[in-house]
Amino acid sequence: MKKIGLYVLLTFVGIVILSILSGLRNPMYQQLQMFDYQAFNVYHTYFVLCALSFGLLLGWRNIASLIKEGPKINLLLIPSVLMLIFIFIPYAYWTTHFGDLGVLSFVSSHDVRIALGIFTGLLLTRSFRKYLDDN
Repeated sequence: MKKIGLYVLLTFVGIVILSILSGLRNPMYQQLQMFDYQAFNVYHTYFVLCALSFGLLLGWRNIASLIKEGPKINLLLIPSVLMLIFIFIPYAYWTTHFGDLGVLSFVSSHDVRIALGIFTGLLLTRSFRKYLDDN
């Protein structure tokens, strides 16, 4: 019964995160259409935080073992931190400071940013295991 309650709680938290993510999408695009880039960047940060939180939620078992056993860092921490930096910087800043990203221009899509945020959350949870082959 305790396990079912945990799964119900995790499902509820996941649905809340996804509904917040869905609710942020329209105001974010409205700010972009009004050329209010400062407000857009705030919404973008919340957007990425929600996607990252959902990815962390998917790796809840790794977080539980991190709390129980303490951190055991592996090499996945390096790409996960790099992706974390990458997804938090809005695309407009990348193109302003570094020019067009060429092959990586697909990351301008917010749908891709959601996927990268979830993937980064999963990578972060898996980077705190001692071995990569642990489940």
